[in-house]
Order: sequence, then C-alpha cells, then structure tokens
Amino acid sequence: MSCHKKNKSECSSWQGKFYNCRWDDLVGCVSETTKASPRTADDLKKPTLESVSDKMAQMENITNTKPDDCKIPACRTKTDAFKAVLGGTKKSKLPVKLPCPLESEELGRGTWGLLHTMAANLPDQPSLTDQTRVKQFVNTMADFYPCVHCAKDFQVDLIKNPPRVSSRVDFSIWVCEAHNRVNTKLGKPSFSCQPDILDKRWRDGGNECNL
Repeated sequence: MSCHKKNKSECSSWQGKFYNCRWDDLVGCVSETTKASPRTADDLKKPTLESVSDKMAQMENITNTKPDDCKIPACRTKTDAFKAVLGGTKKSKLPVKLPCPLESEELGRGTWGLLHTMAANLPDQPSLTDQTRVKQFVNTMADFYPCVHCAKDFQVDLIKNPPRVSSRVDFSIWVCEAHNRVNTKLGKPSFSCQPDILDKRWRDGGNECNL
C-alpha cells in the first residue's frame, strides 16, 4: 500500500516506516522523497486552527473587559443594571415591565447617536478594510432600517452623497452633514460640523460629562 493511502496512525507505524512515509498536515501520508503540494489560493482563504484560536482569544479579552475598564465615554454607564449584565459588581433589579417599542423619532435619535459615536471613535486613518466595512455598515443599515419611508429617503441620499471614510474626521463630518440634511427636511435646526465641536459632543465631552 502506498504512503498517501494511509492514515496518520498507520503512517507512523512500523509499516509506514517500512514504506519510508511521513505525515504531512497538508497532504497526508507521503513519501519522504515527495514534496508537499503548495497550498492553493482557496486553501489560503480557509481559516487555520491557529488563526481561529487567535481570534477567539482576542474576543475573550474584549468580552472580559468590564465597562469600567473602557476609556472612551461610549463604554461608560450610569446604570447599575447594565453593569450587572456585563459582569459588574453592583447589581440592581431590572424593571419587570418592558418599555414600548421604539417609534420613529426615538429610533432616529438612537440611530444618529450611534453613527456619530462610531464616527468619533473611528481610527484617525482607517485601513482599507475598515473603510470598506464602514461603507457596508451604512449601506446595510439603510437597506434594513425599520422605518420604511426613512429608509428610502436615506438610500437616495447615499446615492447622492456616498459616505466619506478616508479618515475619522472626514466620516464625522459626513455623518454630521447627513444628519443636517434630514433635520432640514424635518424643519429642525442644523448644528455645527466643525471637527473640534463634533469631537467634544461625541467623543471627548466636557467637565460636565464626567460620570
């Protein structure tokens, strides 16, 4: 029986040694004189056990980080219940009665708050991968936004004004301008899109924001 037809245990047995076999993780049981075939492009795309374990370790490190350990305001909270859910030491009973589903205005405030905060905490010079993912996030959100007429309006706006994601400041200003365009349609006042003002509002805060 040739080497490549043997399993790992057979390859390392005395029969395998008789046939001058060795085990190769890519090819299987091969002859000592046979070189392992180079990995194909498809093979390179497949996650290895090492890469998967590394990613899992990174996720565990993120998961094990308590809210109090986070240095940005988006991680901090005043509510003990939220800390309790994420493993904090303080605990309080969650309300038994659930609040009502979000209506359009409350949903809009939450969505703009998320976009502004994401933009404020984006890397100053996002990688090409980060830029692609941010664009995908914004476009996907527009496709699945629960308010149908709001979603259609945002989809049209994205065609006319695609997200600018080359830098943190650029994306922050884009979100601000997009928000102002909606405010104008709703008859609401616009606000400044100067980077320092946006950072103070959505990233740094002031002394009155200390928790």
